[in-house]
Amino acid sequence: MARIKDWQMKQRCWDNGYRFYPVPFDNNKKVRLELQIRNEYKLGDVEYKQDKKGQEAYSKRIEELYVEIYYMYKHKFIKDKVWCFIKNKYIEV
Repeated sequence: MARIKDWQMKQRCWDNGYRFYPVPFDNNKKVRLELQIRNEYKLGDVEYKQDKKGQEAYSKRIEELYVEIYYMYKHKFIKDKVWCFIKNKYIEV
């Protein structure tokens, strides 16, 4: 079986309520990555600078984290429903 593409892994993570994004702090000089699992939030420990090198580093890390999350939880993903971040519940597709 062929490996699915990274964007498809990211989409499956989003559909099941997993989302990563940078959160600024220290007067917007640095960011930390935050994981949203449905309606729970977990802030990461690693700090990235808000410059080109730092943005490239945390963007690359976000891509890596989506692949890791996909392989860790793909057996638990619901296939016929998607997570709605606005309504905070699964909806039919």
